[in-house]
Amino acid sequence: MLLNHSSTASDVIGPLACPRMAWLLTLRTPTDQVEILSSWLWDQGTSGIFERPSNDVQTELVAGFDTKELAQRVRLALPRVATAVDLAPAPPAEHWVDPTHVVDVALGPDQKFQLRPGAAFGHGGHPTTRLTLELLARRHNDTLIPQLATSQTAMSQVLDVGCGTGVLTIAALLLGASHATAVDVEPSAIEQTRSNLTTAGLDERATVVLDDVSQLTPGEHLLGADTIGYDLIMANVLLPVHQAAAQIIADLMAADGELLTSGYLVEQQEQILESYSQLSVIASVESEGWAAHRFGG
Repeated sequence: MLLNHSSTASDVIGPLACPRMAWLLTLRTPTDQVEILSSWLWDQGTSGIFERPSNDVQTELVAGFDTKELAQRVRLALPRVATAVDLAPAPPAEHWVDPTHVVDVALGPDQKFQLRPGAAFGHGGHPTTRLTLELLARRHNDTLIPQLATSQTAMSQVLDVGCGTGVLTIAALLLGASHATAVDVEPSAIEQTRSNLTTAGLDERATVVLDDVSQLTPGEHLLGADTIGYDLIMANVLLPVHQAAAQIIADLMAADGELLTSGYLVEQQEQILESYSQLSVIASVESEGWAAHRFGG
């Protein structure tokens, strides 16, 4: 499994064995500096990053490195927005720092698909991903029940905000979406999402976009995409990203569309509800201190 919000880099365990030694550098930074610091870490050669909210204003980043020497060099060169918390060898179980590893992602008792996490976040095991997949599956199941099936449960056009590895994009397509647009600000995420879509044979039904949703203006299209009214939007991103992009995300929804959100702690739910106050809550779920919501227009 990935780190959870109460773990430290030195006490994480999980079920997946990594074929090479890796080192985990844990950093603390103001939440509004996460994207800047993450980009810097990718430039320094990290093989994976996990974001772990510390509180409303601080976030911990755990970055994986192939060697101790590289991790130490990065630690010594940290920008002023980052504070080093811990440097420790990764247990063999930490597969998210191995870009060659393949994992199975379950959509239900009878359906699963394979995913290569690479250097992007999202292998299906983190609570926020599992919660979003749960809400997605519930929504899909609604379409199978005549009394619950409405135009709101259609999935003609889907948008995945902060796609990471493309796990949610692939899940939506496998559950019947006609087309999906996956967007992320990290080039490594775009590359990995495209690779996973191709492996799954779904690349012709998806558009992968390097863009920042929070920087769009009302009515503006995502780069390379020509859809504004999405039937379903999925946003598994940190609280500050939700707060910055909530209005834009709501504007990108179809009139009868729905939104699945996660990436935040249970105690941050009120701030999420405030950010999406123009929408109505259909359902919410929680796991291991994390929360996810399903909103309707």
